[in-house]
Amino acid sequence: MQQDFKLATHVLGLFFREDMLQNLKRMEDVDGLPKVLMSSPQQFFSSLTSEKDRLCKWVGELYLELHRGTYTTQAKLKLENRRGEFLFHDVDFMCAIDYVLNRGVESAKSTRDRLRPLWKKFLLNQFHDVLPGSCIEQVVKDSLAYYKEIKDGANSVLRSKLDAVINKVWKNRDHDQMGETCLVVNSFGWEKREIVSLPQQLAQEPEAKKAKLNGAQILQVQTQIALVDCVPFGFQALEICQPQAPVTLAEGPDGDIIILENVHLRATLKTGVLTSLVLKHSGTERESIAPKSSGSKFVMFDDVPLFWDAWDVMEYHLETREPLSVPGGGVSVLERGPLRASVQVKVPISSHSHILQQIILDADCPYLRFETTVEWHENRKFLKIEFPLNVRSHEATYEIQFGHLQRPTHFNTSWDQARFEVCAQKWADLSEHGFGVAVLNDCKYGHSTLGNIMRLSLLRAPKAPDATADMGTHHFTYAIMPHHGAFQEAGVIHESYNLNHPLSVTSSTLFGDPVSFFTTDNPAIILETVKTVELVSSTKAIVVRLYEAFGSQTSTTLTSTLPFKASQRCNLLEDGTGALEAWSGELSIDFEPFKIVNILLYF
Repeated sequence: MQQDFKLATHVLGLFFREDMLQNLKRMEDVDGLPKVLMSSPQQFFSSLTSEKDRLCKWVGELYLELHRGTYTTQAKLKLENRRGEFLFHDVDFMCAIDYVLNRGVESAKSTRDRLRPLWKKFLLNQFHDVLPGSCIEQVVKDSLAYYKEIKDGANSVLRSKLDAVINKVWKNRDHDQMGETCLVVNSFGWEKREIVSLPQQLAQEPEAKKAKLNGAQILQVQTQIALVDCVPFGFQALEICQPQAPVTLAEGPDGDIIILENVHLRATLKTGVLTSLVLKHSGTERESIAPKSSGSKFVMFDDVPLFWDAWDVMEYHLETREPLSVPGGGVSVLERGPLRASVQVKVPISSHSHILQQIILDADCPYLRFETTVEWHENRKFLKIEFPLNVRSHEATYEIQFGHLQRPTHFNTSWDQARFEVCAQKWADLSEHGFGVAVLNDCKYGHSTLGNIMRLSLLRAPKAPDATADMGTHHFTYAIMPHHGAFQEAGVIHESYNLNHPLSVTSSTLFGDPVSFFTTDNPAIILETVKTVELVSSTKAIVVRLYEAFGSQTSTTLTSTLPFKASQRCNLLEDGTGALEAWSGELSIDFEPFKIVNILLYF
């Protein structure tokens, strides 16, 4: 028993002081106190399993009514983390395809050894005082340096694997004496149509040469950008597409009112602030912004928590709301179409801080995008963006990892009131029957919805434990997406992925037919990950991870052009749990709401 206690002291001492463990030992059997038993995790969970039918059950979120400021503090770390998540997603995908098509075990092990230190640094930066931003200044500097190493190393692996896969799939060169051509890569499981930036060598070519280079007639080009398609989970040569309708920009006689319009939306800006956002659908129109209100308004709050600056934000900060206004001359038109219309807005915050924002509407895009740069040098202030919506609902929906949940939009109870600031991933949505509005983001995690007002938390300025926290220049993007019907069928989930990770355009010396490695036939199923197995062996296998995103019982057919010979379900440790029957490269898979399914494919 004494040896067991020493071992427990050694292990738990990583988290608890020795005096705590000594007190725990003394309180094992004290009158008036609960009986305390120190045991292993395996023993604890085994005992719970045997008693599970007698235990109380909690349904819903266990919301921590504390440390809400960590959703926003140290915004640069959160931005790099989000970008790193998508970068590793792409690296996993290309490494898996290269492993199947080209390489043997030794190559896969070599790649794993290159990536492992990068993964370790990435996961180290997710430590509970780093990613939440409650760390000292030196930790922030170290973490940002790690992120640069991660970015450089992972991009190097990604480029080499992409080149290897292209060379394997497109064996016949088709230069047409033009040198390099361009390649569009889509690392998600649905077909994409987006505006992309053209590589410099293509953007500078004359129109006739572009058309010849792309192998397709150019129908729409605007300066450095073009509208392109790409197949799911694959790549294709860049071909420029015709939009359903061009984007237009119209100005009022005094220049204060600017109207941006595409096939989906009509946005009205007055002195740089969104006053109307109309969703056009099947001959009907629906206003998204509440009457006599202004959407996309920057608001500032005093942010002086009682105890822990970096950790906490208090409910009473909402009483200090101060809207920021755009001064005269602060609005200018940048682009007028036909593929993109954009307006630039300058918003002063103080003598030390300001905001420079581009409000952008792209052809065929269902959301209005706000690309924002903030020069931030404030002291205990909180910057948010605010959208008063023409929607009534008692609950808002927020994305969490592999799913979503609902939270109240009212303060009926103390539990409701505690949710004045909540965490979410890439989107939040407020919907009533038949209509709703979603706010998407590319690196923000603090949200709030009270009544019909949705807010996204942008920047804080705590002074402890890092007196320089968040000081400097920040770049981030958010968007507003009105939709008819439920957010699931309207594509909010997919568009949040698109905002975070647009199509990639890169150079290539080869040309061929579009290549799609994986597809699914159900939009409720997100094909999240394709990766090489962790324990690479002579049995060549990859892991495919899918999840049900709508909250429904459904099924899908997973189709692959890769020649897999067998398949089985597996757990997160990649241990096989049961064979799956496949027909001609297709797997039929059943899902429960939000279920995560991992599949091993053998080659």
